[in-house]
Amino acid sequence: MAAPWWRAAFSVTGRCRGISTSASLSRRTPPLGPMPNEDIDVSNLERLEKYRSFERYRRRAEQEAHAPHWWRTYREYFLKETDPKDRINIGLPPPRVSRTQKLQERKRFLQELRANSEEERAARLRTASIPLEAVRAEWERTCGPYHKQRLAEYYGLYRDLFHGATFVPWVPLHVAYALGEEDLIPVYHGNEVTPTEASQAPEVTYEADKDSLWTLLFINLDGHLLEPDAEYLHWLVTNIPSNRVAEGQESCPYLPPFPARGSGFHRFAFLLFKQDKPINFSEDTRPSPCYQLAQRTFHTLDFYKKHQEAMTPAGLAFFQCRWDDSVTHTFHQLLGKGLVARQAWGQRPFLPCQEWPLKVKVGSPWQSSSLTGKEGSPGQQESTLVPLLFLQTCGNLCLNLYGHPLTTPNRSASPTSSPYAIWTDTGTVMSPPMESTEYSSKRVRGHSWKLTSQERPSEAN
Repeated sequence: MAAPWWRAAFSVTGRCRGISTSASLSRRTPPLGPMPNEDIDVSNLERLEKYRSFERYRRRAEQEAHAPHWWRTYREYFLKETDPKDRINIGLPPPRVSRTQKLQERKRFLQELRANSEEERAARLRTASIPLEAVRAEWERTCGPYHKQRLAEYYGLYRDLFHGATFVPWVPLHVAYALGEEDLIPVYHGNEVTPTEASQAPEVTYEADKDSLWTLLFINLDGHLLEPDAEYLHWLVTNIPSNRVAEGQESCPYLPPFPARGSGFHRFAFLLFKQDKPINFSEDTRPSPCYQLAQRTFHTLDFYKKHQEAMTPAGLAFFQCRWDDSVTHTFHQLLGKGLVARQAWGQRPFLPCQEWPLKVKVGSPWQSSSLTGKEGSPGQQESTLVPLLFLQTCGNLCLNLYGHPLTTPNRSASPTSSPYAIWTDTGTVMSPPMESTEYSSKRVRGHSWKLTSQERPSEAN
């Protein structure tokens, strides 16, 4: 039996579609260059080169990331990134560790881990516990400083503080604010800390030799009210012996953050400098207490240039902060100033909530001479207006209320009823008849408002 004609038509259409698809695939142009990992022979993975160390892998990854490739986007033609080699490194040199010693230590660790049958069984059963403190210590010792440097570059700290010069924070700087007796609010690298949490001086810890000297600096990069390129100095402790911050010289007392209202997030940075010798910071010392903002104006670059021969940046920690209620207390009680706020647009006039029936109160924006004939007097506390929803049609003088909530025009109303109606919660329409009273028309902002003769203000007022 022959197949139906419609089945034959569909089979021909399917064949044509397959031919056209294959033809379009055959016309695809080859890529403009080699694709990523095209030179890797995946047929024999055992012969692939192994990095055998994280440092070798990191160097290879950075080299590949900065290598020119044909698939770069158009932004590469417009935005020219500065070469990291061209930037000045003002930080400490990296710690020198013998590569042979590093490989031997890693090999010994792997042998001990493979020989431990309990760890192998716990890993297989997914019951192994990982010591997070040891992992963080290893991260701080290996790739952590490079990650912190990239975060600081992302937030623009080096650009705004040292005008493009950079450094790797080799010394881990741990800053935490005490919240109550047991809780701590840590400062990492870009997390948010509120002004309430940072109202008191934090606890600062770092690893240091016994005979070393340090300087701790705490600044606000975005909060200066007068100079856009200046910072505010919130805390400065100099000539710190080892890691005992409390025994250092407090050249500038601690001041809580005070970001202005409406100014968004501010960057607050802790900088740790390592001193080669004791330094005289008498020119940078502020009086205690210091509540004059002019005295706290600070330029980090000038401060570093003045003492660059005797100190080097070594540690970094920063957070973001925006306005909260504690800033009001800081401005009023500590700084003795009014609250500072920034607004992108002009302040809109306050309008009271809509009432029913509409009332005009003394001193409200709706009360004017064009509405009541004269300014309100103390005896005239309020005058009730008949809403336009209940007024008769008076040619083109009626105010168009399209767009008001809960209102809709009632076109089928009689001449003696309201041209508008209100939909209630039950779905019924309210359109009460008008009272046969005399009306007087007052022009308000180009529209006609109606006052009843009973509620019209007397001329004596």
